[in-house]
Amino acid sequence: MKKKYLIFLMLILVLPFNSKAKEVNVDLFYGKECMYCHRELNYLDKLEKQFGKNLKLNKYEVWHNKKNANSMEEVKKNLGEDSKGVPLTIINDKHYIGFSDSIGKQIKKDILNNIDSEMYLPILGRVDILKINSFLICFTAGLSDAVNFGSLFVLFVLFGILLGIYDNKKRIKLGSIYVITYSLFYFILGLLKLNLSDNMLMIIKMVVSILPIVIGAILIDAYLKIHDVKISTLEWIQEKTRDKQNIFYFILMVICALIVTLVCVNFAGGVPLLLNRALEIKGISGAFYGLNLFVYFISFFSLSYIIFIIMNIIVKEIFMENSISVYNRLIGGIVLLILSAIIIFMPNLFLF
Repeated sequence: MKKKYLIFLMLILVLPFNSKAKEVNVDLFYGKECMYCHRELNYLDKLEKQFGKNLKLNKYEVWHNKKNANSMEEVKKNLGEDSKGVPLTIINDKHYIGFSDSIGKQIKKDILNNIDSEMYLPILGRVDILKINSFLICFTAGLSDAVNFGSLFVLFVLFGILLGIYDNKKRIKLGSIYVITYSLFYFILGLLKLNLSDNMLMIIKMVVSILPIVIGAILIDAYLKIHDVKISTLEWIQEKTRDKQNIFYFILMVICALIVTLVCVNFAGGVPLLLNRALEIKGISGAFYGLNLFVYFISFFSLSYIIFIIMNIIVKEIFMENSISVYNRLIGGIVLLILSAIIIFMPNLFLF
């Protein structure tokens, strides 16, 4: 009964939260070979990722599409615009010719001004952002983001690692280091509002997919060589780090947490998207933005740690204290290989 209850708790924690939003239309007329057009396309793609369903980007190529070119000329005529240049950006009753950093900032401002202040937030439901306390928004957003797919991926990598550690005190110590590191790192990324390039995201994906493969292979190798004369890779590592094993495992868990946490920003660019959108609508920035994000961090970390404790109890009660304990490292290795396959073959799961 106790084991069934623990599994039920885990299922509750992985249920997704949904979000809905009213969209703002942005029409962009651009030329395929236009350098400034490509700069704006990259910028608008990032805004589309940031604002999600709040923003709909309509793109019309005009240098190689006569129909789109005629449409642009008709639009310019209605706007009273004589310029022949591209890109042409239209947001409701405002339009811009060309692109620069200042135009980009104005476009973002116009989008925010046109976004409905009512949003559907996880846990809170549909609320008017301007009428609700920002700390409450941050606290509930932290709880929600702690159980999104990216965050759960990070924790399930930890679950696979825990299956390879037989000492309960060591599991708690190393698991705590892992959860604290990844929560703090995610908080810093959000504070910096880091936006990652497509090339950087590709590198992150490669590194993050390789890490579970390496750890999983080490655990499976340890299982296969239980009765072998040859020592396993895990035993070799333990032998080499015998005198400094605690320091070695501390550093290893920190590195693992830092690398795997990049999954959380693989598609989000480092910013808790829904939260950042809400705070921008409220006009919160500077030190007060940092204070709000700290509230987010506290709730994010607290729920993440609770999930870790539940995971450790499951490992202890179900895997360590019955006849399947001999297969723990094999199971842990398989779990990590499956997680790596998800990163490689099903990356779109991280978009919900």
